[in-house]
Amino acid sequence: MRRITTAAPGLPFLFPNEFFWFPALRVGIDLMSIESIRQQVREYIVSTAVDDAQADSLNNDDDLLELLDSLQILRMVIEFESMFGVTIDNSDLSPETIGTINRIAAFIHEKKTDA
Repeated sequence: MRRITTAAPGLPFLFPNEFFWFPALRVGIDLMSIESIRQQVREYIVSTAVDDAQADSLNNDDDLLELLDSLQILRMVIEFESMFGVTIDNSDLSPETIGTINRIAAFIHEKKTDA
């Protein structure tokens, strides 16, 4: 097999008529859409942190910091690190990153695409 390098470092591929090899796929990096991330974040919050009445009225831009206590936020961060394969540093924890479902989804999507 002959390898050539691409413009994107770390993503070598093989010549045509040979199979393609993308290390990002081999090691399981999942390039999820922001909508997919948003849906998973919402499902997690609805299933663990709110009752049925709150779940029906929960919008993706509702302030989660008013809805969740500090322990729920800590559990959520730990779960999202595991679920999405990202590292969330203490310095990342702010209303701009974890204040709403939409902000969490955008933050995780950015973390995954920067990885």
